[in-house]
Amino acid sequence: MNENQKVVLNYLKDSEDVPFGTIADSFDARGLMPLEVSSAFVRLDPKQEFEVLAEFAKWGLENE
Repeated sequence: MNENQKVVLNYLKDSEDVPFGTIADSFDARGLMPLEVSSAFVRLDPKQEFEVLAEFAKWGLENE
């Protein structure tokens, strides 16, 4: 994973919401995210976004 993906993934992991809530809230809150996270988020291409989601799912299943 590149640095932008790691920043976004860590942001998702830090949420205490349910998985879909975390993802939905992240899209709704892009203007409220820390600048580092929103900057990283907009630099991801679609493939990188899927990779982040896959890692988030893997992490969630391992920590369920």
